[in-house]
Amino acid sequence: MKTKLTSIFAAALLASGATLAFADEPSAPAQSEQPPAQMNKDMMQGMGGGMGKGMGMGMHMGKGMAECAAASDRLATLKGDLAITDAQTAAWDEYTNAVKSRMDVMKSNRAGMMKAMNDGGGLIQRLDARITAMQAMLKSMTSLKAAAEKLYGALDADQKKKADTLLGTGCMM
Repeated sequence: MKTKLTSIFAAALLASGATLAFADEPSAPAQSEQPPAQMNKDMMQGMGGGMGKGMGMGMHMGKGMAECAAASDRLATLKGDLAITDAQTAAWDEYTNAVKSRMDVMKSNRAGMMKAMNDGGGLIQRLDARITAMQAMLKSMTSLKAAAEKLYGALDADQKKKADTLLGTGCMM
């Protein structure tokens, strides 16, 4: 889990730091007359098209956002697949609330970054939006981990084996 979190954070950091890395290169002939803020805005509006399948800004935008919309249905299915008992319902409910909260954070982050792009924010404003998004994602991941630990502790051995396979993928992460 820690490795996945580190990988996700590193990918997001690399995605947000790419502009800074290129800023240190010597000037080259302009490839486009379009300002960077407009290019970023265009890329975000077509998320997935310009950055690869569901890559977005490392936060499941584009195709991933559609997958998140179906997460409530997926959670209901998972509850049945894991055969959650009455005694485990409180831990399950806490886990599902954490997943839903994380999805809300992702939607809010996307809206915040879109606002920074649409408002014509400069480099600093865009970086601030990304930092805010990363901080919110870290906080939601920490909450999700705590809820997952409680759920995992309430599961029996067979349920844990299923949970290891079924939980923590896509938007559920």
